Amino acid sequence: MTAGFRLTYSTMFSPPPELHTRFDEAMARTLKTLGRRHALYIAGGDRSGSHAAPSRSPSDQDLILGEFAVATPQHANEALQAAQRAWRDWKLTPPSKRAELLRRPELMPSHNTLPIRISRGRVGPVRRGSCHATARSRVRRLAS
Repeated sequence: MTAGFRLTYSTMFSPPPELHTRFDEAMARTLKTLGRRHALYIAGGDRSGSHAAPSRSPSDQDLILGEFAVATPQHANEALQAAQRAWRDWKLTPPSKRAELLRRPELMPSHNTLPIRISRGRVGPVRRGSCHATARSRVRRLAS
């Protein structure tokens, strides 16, 4: 993409053509992942739920975005206990080590990817200013 290009409200009406190409490629990759089965993630590992429930697109009820494990009250308790243990460990971690952990490359936004997300049954780009992007930005600031 054009070196240094940033998509903002003032540039969104004349982006470089490569932006559209990369968006289409990212959408194609994302659409291939639709319908997958997703486990619960508790205490650092995947867990089966009591059953799986489909999540459908509100604009096309035939389109299954994914099948998501349904948690039981026991799963919720285990997740809360794991979060409490993680918090205890995190607050005992020295600030320099926290910064090192937060600077891991997988946590840093990449300028070579166009992130796509599935949210509320809609497939679309992760927009600057969205909750996810804001959180990533705050992590970056804390880590620097």
